[in-house]
Amino acid sequence: MQYILFFVAIHGLSLTVLSSSHDDLMSLKNNVLKLEHDLARQRAINGEIRKGLYQIRKSRAANCSASPIVFQARLSSTIYPLGANQIIAYDSIVTNEGNAYDTLTGMFEATVTGLYQFMATMWSNDGYNVDFQMIYNGAEVCAGRTTTTNQSMGICSAILQIPTGGRVFVRHKGTSGNYALGGNYAVFAGHLIM
Repeated sequence: MQYILFFVAIHGLSLTVLSSSHDDLMSLKNNVLKLEHDLARQRAINGEIRKGLYQIRKSRAANCSASPIVFQARLSSTIYPLGANQIIAYDSIVTNEGNAYDTLTGMFEATVTGLYQFMATMWSNDGYNVDFQMIYNGAEVCAGRTTTTNQSMGICSAILQIPTGGRVFVRHKGTSGNYALGGNYAVFAGHLIM
């Protein structure tokens, strides 16, 4: 009997709480049911949002050209000396989906109006440097420089809204530095974002 009293004394608090909180338990049960209902409703809303985002992405993709526009060309041959403002024709095609880049002229010409991303690099030879710039619509959109340290790399990149027929190219910037080292390390690349 003493053991039972001890048990009741130890667990009496929880028994009392349980017996006195029957209403609280019912309230908690109702709250859980309400939360489960709210969660199910939120999942349905999230599903509709996902469907809407999918439709938006699908619509944007449909508005893009039927084929992708993406190119990457490397400079395989060294160009020395570079003339003032000479266009640098990256002559070795890696990829040219959409045929928008011309290795002979060194120009990218947009076949579709859209938002494009471009990147150009140059590579130096020991004792030489080169300043270069990316040109769109007659204006510089970015510039890069290699140093006279052997095998330094210069880079520039730009994101541009370009209409059909718009041209982007890389050229020597002025007369500073005039050695464009080949060897397929320097690249000019771009792609249609949307």
